[in-house]
Amino acid sequence: MQLRPYQEKIVEHTVISVEEGNRNVVIQAPTGSGKSVIAAELVNYFTAGLMSVAIIVKHTSLIDQISAHLEGFHIDHSILKAGYEEKWNPEAQVHLIMAQTLHARIDKIDLNLDAVIIDEAHVEWGTPRMQAILEHLDPRIKIGMSATPWDMKGYRLEGMDDLIRVVDERDLTEAGFLAPLKYYVPKWSQEIDYDSMESSNFDYTTESISSLIGTPEYAKMTAESMEQMGLKDKKTIVFANDIAHCELLADTLAQNGFKAYAYHSKTPKALADTIMDSFRQGVPWTFSDGLFKDETVDCKCIVAVSKISIGFDVPDIEAGVMCRPTKVLSLWRQQLGRVCRTAEGKDHGIILDLCGGVSRLGFHDDPYFPPEKKDKQALRRELERISKPVVDLLTKENPTEITRRMILEKLEELERKRLDIKQADIETVMMIFETSFSPKEIIACAYEINRRKTGTPWKEETVEWAAKPWEEVIDNYPETERILLKSMKTRLKNIV
Repeated sequence: MQLRPYQEKIVEHTVISVEEGNRNVVIQAPTGSGKSVIAAELVNYFTAGLMSVAIIVKHTSLIDQISAHLEGFHIDHSILKAGYEEKWNPEAQVHLIMAQTLHARIDKIDLNLDAVIIDEAHVEWGTPRMQAILEHLDPRIKIGMSATPWDMKGYRLEGMDDLIRVVDERDLTEAGFLAPLKYYVPKWSQEIDYDSMESSNFDYTTESISSLIGTPEYAKMTAESMEQMGLKDKKTIVFANDIAHCELLADTLAQNGFKAYAYHSKTPKALADTIMDSFRQGVPWTFSDGLFKDETVDCKCIVAVSKISIGFDVPDIEAGVMCRPTKVLSLWRQQLGRVCRTAEGKDHGIILDLCGGVSRLGFHDDPYFPPEKKDKQALRRELERISKPVVDLLTKENPTEITRRMILEKLEELERKRLDIKQADIETVMMIFETSFSPKEIIACAYEINRRKTGTPWKEETVEWAAKPWEEVIDNYPETERILLKSMKTRLKNIV
């Protein structure tokens, strides 16, 4: 099997890192870059040195996918996974292991491994389950692979000796290995107050999301926006919040003429398999309930919760509809990545953002450099850098395409006008007020709006005095910045 040039370079850099003595190496490999092929070539390197190695995954779909690549490299291997007992051989040199299966049987499995390769490392790198597995296997070398090598908050994964970053999404898109994405946002979705939702640890709570968007009204507007985008004839995935939301969206879409089906952990297996077969093949598929009837499924649109966020490989998906608000950058990018793969006749993928994702977390190919753990200030600056707060100013009633050029032009326009707030027109002052992350600038805008209403002058010293306590709180609790700034703007609006 022939590697692409960038895949060869990733393997080369990883081997050099290991040979230099690094024992905990993470490879940043974008979605669609061929992580399975890279892993197989690394296995070749280890086995050539008479080392035993295991690839550890947590998604069933990856077992068959990676196994096929290992076979393509003529690498004999055993598989440890429930239901694959005939393929398990503890004496083998190479193992493909399901993390859940190994953890459940950890006292019964005795392996001596030199190296492990952990797929989707951002999910498993530091979990108690993986720690227990690694303590049991005790490998000398640990290699993680992920398109998003940071934790749920956005910090760099802990315990890395080296991060291999050779190519990014823009490189692969320009080279034709990934499909470009076009983003569309309707105004109604930007008017939802996502910051009012409660958070727990690193993300919005499922309950608070449900109370805000798990409604028939939201489902109806979702169907309308999808119809306006012409998605009835496109292979589409819709990301929902929970099972109830998944069912509501699927039912509403079906009632509006979409070939949509809910696909989640409580979908009966026979039906789930048939939905997936129909979706993958693009044709109606029939299954039997084993008792009384056969049912034909014609799935063009699959509505899911988390089953297809990671490791889901259907290259000809044409559109992704984002209905699950999140603060987790890795989740956002993993979901977007489902639409990035190339396929015959597919010149780009479509993202319909109905959850404020672009405003908060930016585009899928914005370079992101995760800061070290607990550096809250650096994390706040990095997340602010990739966010796109001016999306609100660019949307129209129907879904509007939002491009990087549009964002930059609007930011440049605001930057030119904000140099002297007292000279800007009132519309510009309001735009700066709504989009700014600076307490001083927000307060200055409020004073200026008040001056134009009442004639009351204001001084820079007054602005600095009023902004200081807000700045101190944000510096001490940067994770609450958006909530604090929203509260500040609400208070100032009420006063003005």
